[in-house]
Amino acid sequence: TTGRGAPMGSTALVPEALRLSPDRIVIGEVRGAEALDLLDAMNPGHPGSICTIHSESPRDTLPRLARLALRNPASPRYEAVMAEIARTVDVVLHLGVASEEGVRRRRLRSIGVIVEGEDGHPAVEDLSAVSNRPDRIAAKLEAAGFRHGATGCGEAKGGAVRRCAGREDAGERGC
Repeated sequence: TTGRGAPMGSTALVPEALRLSPDRIVIGEVRGAEALDLLDAMNPGHPGSICTIHSESPRDTLPRLARLALRNPASPRYEAVMAEIARTVDVVLHLGVASEEGVRRRRLRSIGVIVEGEDGHPAVEDLSAVSNRPDRIAAKLEAAGFRHGATGCGEAKGGAVRRCAGREDAGERGC
């Protein structure tokens, strides 16, 4: 709240949080105009920041983030928003819901990295399909414990993240 009993929205909370000089920013869910504030906050150096956003697929994530940022009255043109997304976002983790023994659970479906698309805008490409990762992404993945082997499969420390790229049953297993 603002101290006067009125609730404070996400659009106001992000700039307020930045006044505290945080090391990273965590936003539970981006749903609207606060997407632009989030991008502005993450761009100047809050590595490890994270947010959640609903989209149909990993490829739909960046255009959706841009559309949400454009809801902000102070937003620049679409091209400027996409350029900021390209500078700010490194990795997209796509989760899906799976039922196991009658219990719905979220499972990691894919890890995507941001690459330059055919039209010059940023695009999400599956990690296993990227042969030449940008250094900044490779360093972050390595710091997180992701080891990428010659087969296209990788595994994180503790087995928390597994990639089943190149396996015929990868889609069936939900890897």
